[in-house]
Amino acid sequence: MTFRVRRKLQFSSAIVTSFSVFGLWAMAQNTVPMDATGWILSGDMTFETHDGRTALNMNRGSATLNAPDISRGIYNFDMWFEDKRQFPGFAFRGVDDTNFESFYFRPHQSGNPDATQYTPVYNGLSAWQIYTGEGFSNAIEIKKETWVPVRLEVYEDSAQIFYNGKSALYIPDLIREEGDGYFRFRSSRPGAFVSNFSYSSIPNLVDPGPPTDTSEGDAAPDQSLDVEKWQYVTDWSLSPAMTDVEAIDRAKAADWTDITWKQPGVEYNNFTNISKVAELTDDHTSVIARFTLESESERAQALEFGFSDAVKVFVNRRQIYAGSDLFRSRDYRFLGTVGFHDTVILPLQKGENDIVFVVSENFGGWAVGARMAKD
Repeated sequence: MTFRVRRKLQFSSAIVTSFSVFGLWAMAQNTVPMDATGWILSGDMTFETHDGRTALNMNRGSATLNAPDISRGIYNFDMWFEDKRQFPGFAFRGVDDTNFESFYFRPHQSGNPDATQYTPVYNGLSAWQIYTGEGFSNAIEIKKETWVPVRLEVYEDSAQIFYNGKSALYIPDLIREEGDGYFRFRSSRPGAFVSNFSYSSIPNLVDPGPPTDTSEGDAAPDQSLDVEKWQYVTDWSLSPAMTDVEAIDRAKAADWTDITWKQPGVEYNNFTNISKVAELTDDHTSVIARFTLESESERAQALEFGFSDAVKVFVNRRQIYAGSDLFRSRDYRFLGTVGFHDTVILPLQKGENDIVFVVSENFGGWAVGARMAKD
């Protein structure tokens, strides 16, 4: 089994190089009007005059920048938030309507650790329940009912978002691969406006590093990921999405007929992002996730695991566990974020054992992960 470690951050001259050319970046900015010549709208988004400015009313839907796709560059704009629950943000390096990098604000969580959120989106599924903590979310104070400047800087494998002149989130490791893509404003609820938009494509834009020196160690370490103590399952085999009934029936019978297995590997936290290889639909909400475990004798083995959003665990065709971590399933503040919070005892037989997880998704991230203590 292998372990993916988030890359080390490099500093020194990169900071000087990046900020020494900032004046040139500003000069190269392309101003885009807030009207139909600059943006392609979908959903309920509109252009209007708001608080003395021509603005995009984000409402519900999306607004795609009508300009060539870029991979690295800078976007500057102002945002205005009503004091209500909402999730206004933007997509960048967009491949198509269901695959892109995503960042959004939670104005109603101003000052809390999840006031901001970065997550990759694969096959239309946002995965904030998988990607949490440093490098993905951050506590900032979000102003209400006033215009505030926002800047997005996108580098080769990282990005940084500034809010009101200060760093709102430094992303040391963009999860998706680098490539040219669209920029798009997105919102699922009304209450946000955008004005004064400009951008620059800068192919050789250098990452200046985070606002403070955290170069000792990893950018976003998880202290629970002790590879000296734990053996992680990193070779999950995943089926295509199917109905929950079909997945359970197949697990009970060990019926793998006509299944093409995929192995997407694991993320920085040793969880597998299932949406990378399976597409969630209204009725196809489950996948079969398998690995094999060799045992020299008949014995009991403790397995710690996590999942999103519901799971049934089978060992050699026999179900031994069922659980649910749906958003707000335990109390009104329960987020359903993943972690190695559950333990099950595997009844292993001598020889090869088929360990099967039927993992079902609702929203917020489709994931599975497991580990065993090393002897």
